[in-house]
Amino acid sequence: MQRFLSRFKRQRSPAATSSTAQSKPESVPTASTPETLPLTTDEIQGECPRLRVLVVGKTGAGKSSLISHAFGVTVKSISHGKRGECKIDDEILSTENSCFVLHDSVGFESGDTANLEVALEFLGDRTEESTPLMDRLHVIWLCIEIPTAGGRVFETGDEKFIEAASASAVPVIIVFTQFDRLCRSILRRLPPTERNNATCEERAEERFKETCLKEIEPLYAYDRHLCYARTSGLGEGVGAKPDRKSLDDLIQSTRRLVEDCFPGDTWLVSAMAQRGSVKTKIDGAVGIGMKKHWRKLASSVVFADRKLETCLNTVHIEVTASWNFHDPNELLRTPEFIGKIRKIAQLVIPDSAAAQQWFPTMANIQSVVGWAMGLGPPIAVVAIPAVAALGVSAVFIGFIANMYQRSPEILRCFMGYIVDLTLILEQIFLVTLSKASSRLTESDIEIAFQNYVEGGLGEVHREIREFVGHESFAKIARGDDAEEKIKHLIYKYSPSLKAGGGVGES
Repeated sequence: MQRFLSRFKRQRSPAATSSTAQSKPESVPTASTPETLPLTTDEIQGECPRLRVLVVGKTGAGKSSLISHAFGVTVKSISHGKRGECKIDDEILSTENSCFVLHDSVGFESGDTANLEVALEFLGDRTEESTPLMDRLHVIWLCIEIPTAGGRVFETGDEKFIEAASASAVPVIIVFTQFDRLCRSILRRLPPTERNNATCEERAEERFKETCLKEIEPLYAYDRHLCYARTSGLGEGVGAKPDRKSLDDLIQSTRRLVEDCFPGDTWLVSAMAQRGSVKTKIDGAVGIGMKKHWRKLASSVVFADRKLETCLNTVHIEVTASWNFHDPNELLRTPEFIGKIRKIAQLVIPDSAAAQQWFPTMANIQSVVGWAMGLGPPIAVVAIPAVAALGVSAVFIGFIANMYQRSPEILRCFMGYIVDLTLILEQIFLVTLSKASSRLTESDIEIAFQNYVEGGLGEVHREIREFVGHESFAKIARGDDAEEKIKHLIYKYSPSLKAGGGVGES
């Protein structure tokens, strides 16, 4: 990991003159960006553009694979040079994910105090209260390879570093890596009659508790908030099966500790940076939306006197930015993708009497009205291909050319757009999670769009229509019911969270 990735660039940047303080994540060309209001994501990243992570661990501890999976970047080759080539002050920036910056320490060998002193000096520089938030160290991942044949788990240097980090109020997560190697080691030692996955995993769990978890207990004397996580199957070899649940646990612990230790919106940057936890992505998207543009939708406080299309563009760019896909071709900002979201969101706007006027060329309008508009049975097979072939209505185009105002139709429009877009982005996340390449493609988008249309679309629109009517609108406008309903629908119809997890299946 000393010369981390060919796709990463390393910069020498002491805290006092950090390049992060002078550079923000890659900007998007103006030509491809629709007109919007000021974005909450820009405000958040103006204060802290990147999550700053220190990864500590010996060579072979699995740091590179961990970073690859946690932040969704491709590891093509890792060159292990001489030990002295690794400099903890160097910033490691990814061209595939601009929302995080790494520092790497090679760990603390027994009897080697020089590297520990360098790490402690770095820790002091990056945790000073006078250091700007963007330049401060936000979290430490201390990577410990799970031993397969005895041996010491922690070095004295590890313990001293944890003590210093605790005194500096920087959250530390001990990441026990390569649990799968322990499983394979035990499997080889089992007699043929007991050589099965269930027995192997049971024995490995027992060994892990005995050799690793017991060793953590004394460390709580230094930091009672100390956390640990475990990774497995993150290697690049043939047959590697990443343990998504364990990775999700690490990411959610990171988000929680960052939120606890740093004021304001740093945790939102953490949520944007990671690409391994659906739950954290959704929490981040909702958190960003609820700071401004999802609030008081019914009373039109935030969007008052603004063109409706500009308001929808603002929601679109902000929500897609919060998910932070590797999208170098900006597919999520193209007119084609925006049109895909608009064509399904428009279905929830008109009442049944106006539906034919909105969609005069649709032959099976009643099937679509009865399904995607939420006015009939929840499942209508004939409606699904009709929605896929649907275009943006001319009436809708005229509708969004008007100014934002208080009405049930406009509220349904925004609720539908926000929930539809968020759940489609979740589907994209699940599609790309297990890909060898993190680059977003048109095929990924098509699969995700189809999954949502065939899945939650009809029920989401049904609930929005039941919630927002002419009779209920006045009450909704007096409170915060609309934004709370948006949150409720997102969490209720998230396929990942509905299944009781935070990640997709491996």
